[in-house]
Amino acid sequence: MYAATVARGLRLLAVTASEAGEGVSTIAYALARRAAAAGERTLLVEFTCSAVAGSPPGIQEKPAWQCDAESSFAAMTEFPSIRLSLLPAPQGLSSLDLIRFSDNRAMSELFAAWRTRFDVIVCDCSAVNRTNKGNIAASSICEAGAAAILTVLAGQTPARRVTRR
Repeated sequence: MYAATVARGLRLLAVTASEAGEGVSTIAYALARRAAAAGERTLLVEFTCSAVAGSPPGIQEKPAWQCDAESSFAAMTEFPSIRLSLLPAPQGLSSLDLIRFSDNRAMSELFAAWRTRFDVIVCDCSAVNRTNKGNIAASSICEAGAAAILTVLAGQTPARRVTRR
């Protein structure tokens, strides 16, 4: 997957699925680690707000962030030895916050700011069929310029969930 994306020059990736539990976080993490191992300054962004709140175990709690560069940079945890940074999902978003994250221009500006510090940005997105769960829509991230990777669970994901209607 790395060879078909980052190695070919795609620098902003959104990983999503048709339903939750289809391996999105695993694929996003693997792509981010592979890019970092190749020497790319890499940012892994968690956009699934309904995921477990707060920082992962072993990572110092950082302030919550909104759809702006300044607060997002303050909320990042950097791992310089492996060239990887992590931005946990924004928490406690209001309806107005979610609207801002769905604004193409605001997201494009956010990605542009991140590109000043990172070579590769991998976005761990909520499932495309999981709207109105307090999540930032994967479509908003893709519309702002991210290439999309749609994961499916072999033998489990119904074809009707990934075909265009």
